[in-house]
Amino acid sequence: MAGQRKRLTWKFYACFLLWTAALGGLGYFFLWDEIKSIQDLIPEDNREGKDNCYDNPLLSVQIWTREGHFYPFYKMQDVVEYFDCLNTDNALDAIRTFYITYYIGGLFLVMGFFSFLLRICKYPWKYAIELVVLPMIFGIGEGVFIFFLAGNFKNDGIGGLSEIYCQLCSSVGLIFWVLLAFIVLVCMFGLTKQCCICSKDRQKGTNVKTLRDKDSSMFLSETEMEPGRAKSGLF
Repeated sequence: MAGQRKRLTWKFYACFLLWTAALGGLGYFFLWDEIKSIQDLIPEDNREGKDNCYDNPLLSVQIWTREGHFYPFYKMQDVVEYFDCLNTDNALDAIRTFYITYYIGGLFLVMGFFSFLLRICKYPWKYAIELVVLPMIFGIGEGVFIFFLAGNFKNDGIGGLSEIYCQLCSSVGLIFWVLLAFIVLVCMFGLTKQCCICSKDRQKGTNVKTLRDKDSSMFLSETEMEPGRAKSGLF
C-alpha cells in the first residue's frame, strides 16, 4: 500500500510526456505515411464503391466500418473480398510488412501509454503492465494471422484460405478490442476517482481549518465568560 500512495515524481511525468510524444510522432509521421503508401498501391478501379479497401486499408479495423455498422466477426468471404480489393502483389506485400512491423510497434506504444495512465490511477507498475500485456498479445496475434493469410492468398489464391483460419483471426481480433475497451473503462474510472479524491482532500482541508477557527473562538468565549477569570482580570 505504501508504494501505491507514493507521489509520482517529475521524472515519471517527463517520461510520460516523452512516451506520448513518441506515440503521436509514430502515428503522424510513420503509420499515416505507411497507410497512404498502401493506398497508393491499390488499383484505381478498386478505390470506388462502398466499403472499399482504399478508404479503409486495414482489415483489423474493418469490423468498425463495414456498411456503417459494427460487425464483431469477419468471415472468409470478407477476407477474400479484402484481398481481392488489394489486388496486386505489391499491395499484399505492403500489408504483410505493415502488420508485422508498424502495427506491432504502434500497439507497443499505445499499450505503454495506457500503462502510464494506470500508474497515474495508483495501480502499481506490476499490475499496470500485466493489464496491458494481455490485449497487446491478442492484437499482435491478429496482425500475425493477417500476415499469414495475406501470404497464403498471394501464393495460392482463395485455395490458401480456410473458413477456420479466417474466423480464428477474427476471434483473436475481437478479444483484443474487448480487452482494450476494458482497459479504457478502467482508466476512465481510475482518473475520475483520482479527481474526486483530490477534490475531497481540498474540501477536507478547508473544513478542518474552519473547525479549528470555530474551536478557537469558542474557547476564547468560554474563557471570557468564566467568573474566576473575570475577577482576576479586575484585580
